[in-house]
Amino acid sequence: MWEYSLTWLIVLFLINLVSLSIAWNIYGSRINVLIDRKEEKDLIFDQLRKEALELKLPKEHTPRI
Repeated sequence: MWEYSLTWLIVLFLINLVSLSIAWNIYGSRINVLIDRKEEKDLIFDQLRKEALELKLPKEHTPRI
């Protein structure tokens, strides 16, 4: 009786491991793609911010003090 229950527990554990590995392979690659896109977007925004700081307004558009 005890060996029968232990066998089912081992089988269920193995099924869970296989399911987790399949889910990790499917969704892990999607998450990595999203992270890469976010990093690319952050780099583009940083570059745009630097370029915006380098721009100088003509004198007629500068605020009067």
